[in-house]
Amino acid sequence: MVLRQRLTGWRWSGGAVRLRGTAALPHLGGGAVEVLLHGSGGDYRIPARYEGEHWLAEVDPATAAGGRPLPDGTWGLKVAVTAHGSAGTTGPALRREAWLVPETPADPKAPPDGRDAAGLTPRTVARGPAGPAVATLFRSRPHGHLHLHLGTPCAGPPVGALW
Repeated sequence: MVLRQRLTGWRWSGGAVRLRGTAALPHLGGGAVEVLLHGSGGDYRIPARYEGEHWLAEVDPATAAGGRPLPDGTWGLKVAVTAHGSAGTTGPALRREAWLVPETPADPKAPPDGRDAAGLTPRTVARGPAGPAVATLFRSRPHGHLHLHLGTPCAGPPVGALW
């Protein structure tokens, strides 16, 4: 079964990235949605909530590692849907994951080169006791998957990035 998903909105709000999208496993009804952060420092789950037909999630580097600060590194962002079908939560579950790929730049007025001052420009974010970090959202090449890089500022995009 194929996960049908769209990342329809993403933007920085303070020190957190707010994501909005749709995700469904056809013919199984609604299900639980999470945003997954996948990196060399581990895998973390961020619960999403529904607002109408869309899911919403907030990735805050200060708390994204199970309530702790997210370690430095590059984090791939995925959406995961778990559906139970007509048997409800007591029946078997089906889970699917997919990379988040922005449909449009965060800022509709972004220049055509793909660089989006509102969404892809590096920024300093607080991480509580871990101290501040430079956060950079970027789209990987060649597929355009959304990633978050935390660490020291870089002069250009991370290797393989599409800024």
